Amino acid sequence: MGSEDWSFGYTLVNAIALLITRIPAAYFLSYVTIPQLLYTKKYFLTILFFFIFAYLISVASRVIIIYGAEPFQFEHHIVCFECPEQESLMEISTDLYKLFKVYFYENFSIAFLFLALKLLLMQNEIQKKTLSLEKDKVKNELKQLKAQLNPHFLFNTLNNIYALSLKNSPKTSDSIGRLSAILDYILYRGNSISVPIKQEIDLLKDYIELEKLRYNDRLILNFNTRITSNVMIAPLILISLVENAFKHGAGSAIGNPEIHISIASTEHSIMFEIINTTGHNKTNSKLEKIGLDNISKQLDLLYGSDHVLTIKRMENQFLVKLDINL
Repeated sequence: MGSEDWSFGYTLVNAIALLITRIPAAYFLSYVTIPQLLYTKKYFLTILFFFIFAYLISVASRVIIIYGAEPFQFEHHIVCFECPEQESLMEISTDLYKLFKVYFYENFSIAFLFLALKLLLMQNEIQKKTLSLEKDKVKNELKQLKAQLNPHFLFNTLNNIYALSLKNSPKTSDSIGRLSAILDYILYRGNSISVPIKQEIDLLKDYIELEKLRYNDRLILNFNTRITSNVMIAPLILISLVENAFKHGAGSAIGNPEIHISIASTEHSIMFEIINTTGHNKTNSKLEKIGLDNISKQLDLLYGSDHVLTIKRMENQFLVKLDINL
């Protein structure tokens, strides 16, 4: 047999023989040692048991080679005809240098590669689960926050329509139509991730027309838009800010309440500003703060650091400004 055939045969037989110990070595390292280190914090005992196991598995590897692989090779003339004497079990178990240098390396180099791959896959799976849980958490929180806002809005609007119906006002049917459009928007678009800003503006117009019914000519309202790009925005955010101005601002103002709204959008940003006159009702101020805190939480969940919400109370006026970077 040529030297190349001998080398290949020797390597192949040894590799097959070492599989018997490499598999339990990889299993012990991945499913016993590492979990013990991570979860039990018993470092000394865990490392001690690992080295005891590593010693035993290295001895087992050497025994398999000496008493299994090499006799098989000699019998089939894979190696030279002058066979060396077999080491005794005592010699094998006390030759720590060879056990560590050869067999510890042979067994645990593959085990460490297996562990690295396993940890990489686990990390990837953990990241996927974490992202999924975070998305679910954000969705649930947004639903809860929206549920706190929408009933207030609907309650106020129904009260206005009810007042019209008592007067047999011809505006009743138009108001019901606008409310129907608003409900349709909330039910079918309110749960979307984002909507075109022009749809939000149409919703604001319907809402404002409903609110104007209870003020007659007392309300001074300016609504300016400058939409250069029909960008996407999270639904029901702007109407929540407008509702807050009507409910806690103009509703408590004496004389002629004023509301000034401006909305602008570019390809990369949305700018919203609302200024309303306000009274000095402490109860309204507390409710107003609750409503704005709610909206602020929604914005944090939706836009994070890509938005700036400015709230400023002035003498007889209240300003809310929202800038969103897209």
